Amino acid sequence: MSTGEVEARRSRLRPEERREQLLGVAERIITRDGTAALTMERVAVEAEVSKALVYTYFTNRDQLVSELVEREWALFNERARESVRLGKTFENRLRRFQRVYFDLIEERGRLLPELLSEPHTESGEESQRQARWAQTMRYWTQQVEAEYEISHEDADAVSAMLIGLTQAGGAHVARGHTDRDRAEVLCFEMHMRCLDHYPKRR
Repeated sequence: MSTGEVEARRSRLRPEERREQLLGVAERIITRDGTAALTMERVAVEAEVSKALVYTYFTNRDQLVSELVEREWALFNERARESVRLGKTFENRLRRFQRVYFDLIEERGRLLPELLSEPHTESGEESQRQARWAQTMRYWTQQVEAEYEISHEDADAVSAMLIGLTQAGGAHVARGHTDRDRAEVLCFEMHMRCLDHYPKRR
């Protein structure tokens, strides 16, 4: 088969299919080699398309990464909301939140931890990422304030540590440094010990 025929076959994908293909290739690169290995050229090579075609769908690497973050974070949020709403106590909701995150690490490897460790940019996509982070923060700040006699500032700090520690634990599991079950237990116990300093509301 000639080069022209190969290119013709590749070009038959519909635009939405091509976009998904390129995102899938980027996912595999990150899962296998980390975000540092992700370049537009690498995506083109592994997708067996021209670099110009990759730029047709993504303005630059930042946009590509941001779309992956959006997709992975949306998947996590959807699962977490569904699970957390079934929790009858603060402790159970916290366990459910963390379990969903660690389940996602087991299912999809190091993809989400790698994406979340990507340095921030000043792009519009980054503003959306920060907005999603803030929404999750607000939820847990409200949960902590409803459960404990604690100032808003302390509740905000505890929530940030809650999310950050869960992400750090997930990253260790994804890189094979920690057993998943042990990491999940440690994250939960550390969060609860932090809150032991505050009396519960009656």
